[in-house]
Amino acid sequence: MLLGIEASMKYRQCTLLLSFIAVITTSNCYAKQIVVWHQKDGATPLLEKLLTPIADSYSAELSVTYISTTDLKTALIKSVLNKNEPDLALVPSDFFGEYATLKLSPISDAMKQKVQFEDKLWDFVKVNDVAYGVPLALGNHLLMYYNKRLVKEPVTNWQQLIELSQTEDRTKQLIGWNYNELYWFINFIPMFGGMPVEGNTITLNQPSVAKALDFYTDLSRANVVDSGCSYECSFQRFINGDFAYTINGDWAYKQFKAELGDALGVKSLPEYHGRKMKSYYSAIAMIFPGNKLSSYDNEINQKLADALLSEQAQKLLFETIGLLPADRNLRNEFLESVDKEYEIIIDSIDNGLMLPLTPAMSAAWAGLRKGFDYFSANNVKSERAAKIMQQVAQRQLSTLQEHKD
Repeated sequence: MLLGIEASMKYRQCTLLLSFIAVITTSNCYAKQIVVWHQKDGATPLLEKLLTPIADSYSAELSVTYISTTDLKTALIKSVLNKNEPDLALVPSDFFGEYATLKLSPISDAMKQKVQFEDKLWDFVKVNDVAYGVPLALGNHLLMYYNKRLVKEPVTNWQQLIELSQTEDRTKQLIGWNYNELYWFINFIPMFGGMPVEGNTITLNQPSVAKALDFYTDLSRANVVDSGCSYECSFQRFINGDFAYTINGDWAYKQFKAELGDALGVKSLPEYHGRKMKSYYSAIAMIFPGNKLSSYDNEINQKLADALLSEQAQKLLFETIGLLPADRNLRNEFLESVDKEYEIIIDSIDNGLMLPLTPAMSAAWAGLRKGFDYFSANNVKSERAAKIMQQVAQRQLSTLQEHKD
């Protein structure tokens, strides 16, 4: 009998010890770091403000890091390969073409039902009809800004810009933009009747791409634009009054407005011989890389999404850094109290082109980069450069499909 009591006591002690260990282990799981990466310059303090209460509720440390759009995709891929990916990343929707490489899990039905976006908004984060992220904001598209102190009547087409550059006695360019960044260049391709991809088929080896390359280069040769001017260069020179015009994204509006005030004008992109230059647009979306599927991860992902999609957060993101809410009702509500220029910004979305989200588009960027650089550095025909674009993109697409398999 005594042996039975002693054994029972030992069993209870072991049970208590295991329970204590389980509590400690659980506490350690929750006392973690919540890591957030984003590509919105100047957004770190605001994101920290919005997400710190979530981290505090889990006794976790919040780490928010800005990474430029150019570097973010590579950083994310490396982090997934090294298994040290962030918990949350805010990315352009064209990143979803690499959903397999980034190990993005489908968004749960529970999260989709709670968000309750209109159906078409989910198209920004879908691949093969499966949503791998949550839309946060719309836009990320290009516009033409001008300085009213230097421009009486803004141009509406490229012919006018070219003629002004040739006829006026100018020692500097009329317009500037991030000339060597491909997000600017691809907007010229549809103007000549083409697209970089059709569905999941790469269509870079086309006359439209060659014509876009020729025209783009001719703008530099005609002294319309400085091909050596970077993003920072064109941004600053426009603010300084060195450029009468600039092409930049909707994200730059707030800063331009702060610098130029009422002298800032906004127009849609110039036409060319009656052909409209439609801007590509996309969404900024939340992703949760690394296939984190535990109940804890799902719980915290939901709370992070809730925090950023709340009306208060959406209003702060809009007013502070110019992110247009993905929710149309909120967007319309906020627009009632903003400058008229925002009507042009919204109109450019409604009449623009949705940036494809397919793996082919992800692969197309690699081909565009290689062909564009080759064309710029070598005296070759644009048709040859377009062919190189196609070949490099096809190889990249094959690599992405192997990753998927």
